[in-house]
Amino acid sequence: MIHFKFDYRYPLNSRWNRWFQEGRQEDSEIYSEALKKCREMNEDLWADKFAREHLTGAVSGPVTSSEPARVAAKEASDPKWAQRAKDTAIGIMKVAKELKPIMDIFVPHSPEYSVPYAFLWIIFKDSVMSIINSLSTNLHIFEAHRDMFPTDEMKTVLAELYIHTVDLLCRLAKYYSHKYRVQLADAFLPRATYNFELYRENIKVAMERLHRLCETGHMAEQKDLRHRIQVIDADMQLEASRISQARHQASDLIDLWHEDVGHVGQELHLWETLHFSTALRDHWSQNGILNCLEDWRMTCDTSESNSILSISSQGNGRQSWMTEFSVDLVRVCQSQGQLVTFAFCDRPRGVKWTPKQLLMQLITQLLHQHPRLAVLHPSCFTSRAFRRTTSYQAAVQLFRSVLSLLDTAVIISDRLDLCTVHIPITTGCIVGPQTLPGFRISFAKINSVDALAECWRQ
Repeated sequence: MIHFKFDYRYPLNSRWNRWFQEGRQEDSEIYSEALKKCREMNEDLWADKFAREHLTGAVSGPVTSSEPARVAAKEASDPKWAQRAKDTAIGIMKVAKELKPIMDIFVPHSPEYSVPYAFLWIIFKDSVMSIINSLSTNLHIFEAHRDMFPTDEMKTVLAELYIHTVDLLCRLAKYYSHKYRVQLADAFLPRATYNFELYRENIKVAMERLHRLCETGHMAEQKDLRHRIQVIDADMQLEASRISQARHQASDLIDLWHEDVGHVGQELHLWETLHFSTALRDHWSQNGILNCLEDWRMTCDTSESNSILSISSQGNGRQSWMTEFSVDLVRVCQSQGQLVTFAFCDRPRGVKWTPKQLLMQLITQLLHQHPRLAVLHPSCFTSRAFRRTTSYQAAVQLFRSVLSLLDTAVIISDRLDLCTVHIPITTGCIVGPQTLPGFRISFAKINSVDALAECWRQ
């Protein structure tokens, strides 16, 4: 007689499926009355020998999908009942549509909760259509997974609404299935048993309570949402204040080296505005450097130490492609969230950087792009430490301290041959990790490995 159908539209671990938590005493007590009512209705229907054929359609599937087929079959077998069957189906489907979002809460948890679906399949007489239509106008449309909140009070009201709905539908089914005998007794005896208006009013009252609880829940949800937005806004303002403080502190530190590093913030932009007249055959996309870069990357992946890629093209006299390659490489690293610092040694008006100025440029670029380093590591980024960087050895020590704070860093130094050091020219090669022991550098793009070694020795 009773069948049930699981609703898989929502995951079982969703918080909206907590309308019934197995083992929770409060839920068991709340739903016990609804279960008891279902058992009583089942026993009552069978005790009165309620016709099984009246319930045949109840186990065949959802109301909204099976009812049209049943009506069509009825029309084919008995055309004179076609219009009455159509009107009945429309009324039944309308009530089912209003009740389904609420009743779906109960159906997955117990077979007994599918009783209303059985009742809705009963072919009511025309005289009950007014009750059905009136009931449908009193039912608000709620969706348990959108409008309702699984509080104990909400569960209690839902259980009451369920009981009143089952009670009314069961009495309607019995009253019109027994036909004239019951109607005659009802006409002769008091109408306490089949006072449909009373049971319809019970449903209306429960529905109004449910509506008020939904509105209260939405108000509480909006209040909670407003509180969360305020918390997020406060966090964003605090973070903005910290970033502003970090930028101000980083700017003060960079200003201490202004004569040596210049306008750090505009450095990359100025190089991007240049037009490189590089022949297509010499461009980095065509000259084979990508293969060397891939080989070097594989060397880095298989080594836990530092590694250097040295690139030189002095032999063929075409070097402009290297600076363009360096600019593009910086942008690629930045777009991928890779920590990168860079120095372009081809300075305007024939200016030549010293090794100390080169390291200052690398340090200030790190600080400019990541000003929070000064806030996160105040002991390293102090005015005293920057003022004391008057020699190459002091710059090396500060650079070493900064790199020790980082997990990985890409260091790109372009055209080291233009620094004020003697740089032997060599061919391109991949240098092993032993070149810079102790330095946490994951990438260094230079003109010559001997040039870098010379810089460290100065």
